[in-house]
Amino acid sequence: MKKLFFVFVALFLFGCSSIPISTMLKYRNFDEQSFAALNPSQIRSKIWLSEPFTLNMEKINLSLSLVNERGHSNFTFPLILVKRDKIAAQEGFFSSEPAKTEYTFRLSELAVNNFQKTQNLLSQEVHQKLSFSIGAGFN
Repeated sequence: MKKLFFVFVALFLFGCSSIPISTMLKYRNFDEQSFAALNPSQIRSKIWLSEPFTLNMEKINLSLSLVNERGHSNFTFPLILVKRDKIAAQEGFFSSEPAKTEYTFRLSELAVNNFQKTQNLLSQEVHQKLSFSIGAGFN
């Protein structure tokens, strides 16, 4: 009975995650060398937004936050819209989901160059914490 309970809890927790388990497992060992090996022209970002909200395309960027012995640094890279898809509303057994828009972005040419410079800079330093985020503005 305990095993069944733990399986149920694990499935419930992973089912509520916004990051797929396969992605978590793939990037569990992501480190400085992995970051330095990234190809900036292949980086993509997706944002799902429920209707009727829309994004302000001029305010979309990828941010990199770095904490090391010298303090806290932020790097910002502008993103360009690659694709916009409409996803219809869905009626489920327990709940319904409103219509959504899926936006796919890539780094701008300037951002690709700046990202490569940042990779070179970070590969030469010792740092403690590195994190990414997506900044978005709404209309």
